[in-house]
Amino acid sequence: MRRSEFAVTADHHQFLIYSQNDLEGDEVIPEGVGDGLVVAGKVALKIFTGTTYGPVSVQVELHNREPGLPAAEWTEVSEVSFRLHQGPLEVGTLMGGMIPDSPDLAVEGPGSYRIRVAAQARDKARNGADAESGDQRERYLIAIWEAPEAPPETLRKSDLTGRSFRGEIPVAKLDEAIDRSARNAFYELMGLLQSGVGTTVSSKGQIELWTATRAQPEIVACVLGNSWFWPGWLGISGSVENHDDWRTNLAPYGLYLVGEAIFDVSSVTTSWQYLRMTPPSEDDPFPRFEPMLSAPATVRITWAGGADGTVVDLKHQELPEPLESSVADLWRYYFARLSAYCELDMFSHHPWL
Repeated sequence: MRRSEFAVTADHHQFLIYSQNDLEGDEVIPEGVGDGLVVAGKVALKIFTGTTYGPVSVQVELHNREPGLPAAEWTEVSEVSFRLHQGPLEVGTLMGGMIPDSPDLAVEGPGSYRIRVAAQARDKARNGADAESGDQRERYLIAIWEAPEAPPETLRKSDLTGRSFRGEIPVAKLDEAIDRSARNAFYELMGLLQSGVGTTVSSKGQIELWTATRAQPEIVACVLGNSWFWPGWLGISGSVENHDDWRTNLAPYGLYLVGEAIFDVSSVTTSWQYLRMTPPSEDDPFPRFEPMLSAPATVRITWAGGADGTVVDLKHQELPEPLESSVADLWRYYFARLSAYCELDMFSHHPWL
């Protein structure tokens, strides 16, 4: 047996095993959710994580024959077959493709393989607690060996993450009025930023809002106090650098929202800047990130225990006045999304995607 272990960045609650199978008309990313842990396509396999965005630990075992089942600490275990036409077969990320640390899982080249995926601690990561860089508490064990094709088989399943992907627990759905208001506010904000008011208007203002959630303060602290939560909360396809600097993509406009956060026991303070990628030109042939606010705004969020849960307060300062109305509407949506996440352990969908 050959074994290796490395970290993989989960993105959109998943990472993948890629092949080089060139099958005309087949999507690279397999559709569906399988059994809530793994689903196999003809080009790749998709493995579902509790972590929305952030590192998870992956251990790979390459076997000459079928191994015994993993220990009981691996609470989720599934097997699928995969036929490799063209290698290599490597672990990768949704947005970044195959990672440099991954070994070639195809121990014998092209052929039929059985792939067993085991997971532990997926539910701990659903509230963002275990997505910190270097924290390997959400773990995956991938064992692979040559074997004839056989139907998928679920050997163990018990966690809430799997139930959520299988549709066995409610989806976090927000009030239609909040969704509609957020959608309108988002498009209005994008238009204002593209028009340049963030860099040309000097008058600044402040947004002050509060919300209440049934979630206990320790849950809210665990979520808001984790930088990996912020990209998935405010946008999509995010990343975190140096534990505290977060970035999220505001699709479909190709704009970005970034911040440098300072986390405390019951508060977080972060800068707030919108960026866009400059188009190449003869004078400036290399695209670069360009700020869309003349100076970063500041967001401070605090939380404390209330009668039936937690009260969350927001101050968004130094934001250009023309942006205040649309950003305030978006904060009401962000707060509703935060509350749903803390109470149900899952995100609602962005209404503008």
